[in-house]
Amino acid sequence: MPFPFFSRRPAPPTVTVPPPPAYDPDLIPALQSEHTVLLALLQQVRQAAKDGRYLDVNAGLQRFEIAYKAHQQRKERQLLPYMEQHMQLEQGKTLLRSLSGSSTLTERSVQGFLRHYAASPISDLNLKRFGRELDGIIAELSHRLDTETTSLHGLYQPVHLY
Repeated sequence: MPFPFFSRRPAPPTVTVPPPPAYDPDLIPALQSEHTVLLALLQQVRQAAKDGRYLDVNAGLQRFEIAYKAHQQRKERQLLPYMEQHMQLEQGKTLLRSLSGSSTLTERSVQGFLRHYAASPISDLNLKRFGRELDGIIAELSHRLDTETTSLHGLYQPVHLY
């Protein structure tokens, strides 16, 4: 009879990694459409603030947050895993890493802005500050989305083209 401390340990559970998503020819147009929607939502928030419609500002920020999170999730679920798996050129891999890092910074800025104004709703007292910060977020996000469009989206190709 074997000693209990010499008994075989159970095998560790096997972890299966799902394959990267397949190439989707509609992904880039969908992402670019989302870029347009995100910036339009922020412009609507800006106009509501200028008009003193503070409840509409808060509602607009909530709509923007939902759309922004959905956009980020689509990129993280479809675009980036596909590109990470199929990118062969070192230059493309370097660009992908660089854009991922700057994307994180932009996301932190956007999320910080949204958290701040969810906790401190817009009023006559903070309207000017809100306007300056909103302009900064719009500029940062516009730059980020333009960079994605010009640098990253062109690299999303079917596997046989890599």
